[in-house]
Amino acid sequence: MNSQVMNNLIVWVNGNYLLEKEFQLPATSQGLALGLGVFETLRVYNGKLIAFEKHYGRLLDGASIIGGAAPAADSLLDAIQGVRERNPALASDASLKIAIYATAQKSVTVVSLANLPQRALHSIVKLSQYRVNEFSPLVGVKSTSYAMNLLALKDASAKGADEALMLNTKGELCEGATSNVFFVKNEVVCTPHLDSGCLPGVARATVIEVCAKIGRAVREGSYSLADLESADEAFLTSSLREIQPILRLESCQYDLSLGSVTEQLRQEYKKRIDGIE
Repeated sequence: MNSQVMNNLIVWVNGNYLLEKEFQLPATSQGLALGLGVFETLRVYNGKLIAFEKHYGRLLDGASIIGGAAPAADSLLDAIQGVRERNPALASDASLKIAIYATAQKSVTVVSLANLPQRALHSIVKLSQYRVNEFSPLVGVKSTSYAMNLLALKDASAKGADEALMLNTKGELCEGATSNVFFVKNEVVCTPHLDSGCLPGVARATVIEVCAKIGRAVREGSYSLADLESADEAFLTSSLREIQPILRLESCQYDLSLGSVTEQLRQEYKKRIDGIE
């Protein structure tokens, strides 16, 4: 996208449309100063907004935990449509973000569009030194208090990886810094259960639904790093990644030519996104 388009991106803020560079939060806002906020990142694919209802449900849950308030679903959909109409260069394929920031007076909701990040066909994953606190009050919340995730991702990137894998405080497999993690063992699709502290990802839920639809066994459980390292296949999920095979984790190399289960799930996931199932 050229710089002129980027400098003229329009966002929606509590009922008003304005240039993104004009949006400001008060310096004393808890949403800004303390990271008291929640957000959702959705995919716009071929002009279609993907999985809005699931994202909205998680947004409501998160907002209630931080003491914020979300607009009604219809109002938010109108805002999303307005932002897309005002940013035609991003109307067809884009990353769409909804953020709710808590303030002393009232919540501030922002809807914005951005370019889709460039996505590799597979992922190289580095184990992070940081641990997810499965007892945190923010478990299950997609919080704007995202510093640990970004630091983990920055460290992984410096070591030649594009995602960081995090365990929880018990040393159990949990999630990626920006993704959920799955692996396949003996034809069974496995993923950490929500009690591990992982985010209840929208793409994660969709994969579990796809497995049920096609009769593929799926197991949510407590897993170790060794379980992942000994898997037959492994992949990451997120709304923007969709299903992304893991090529390498630390010293563990996955042979993508044998990833028949992952490929089946990718095809079925794509059908659901395309609305042709």
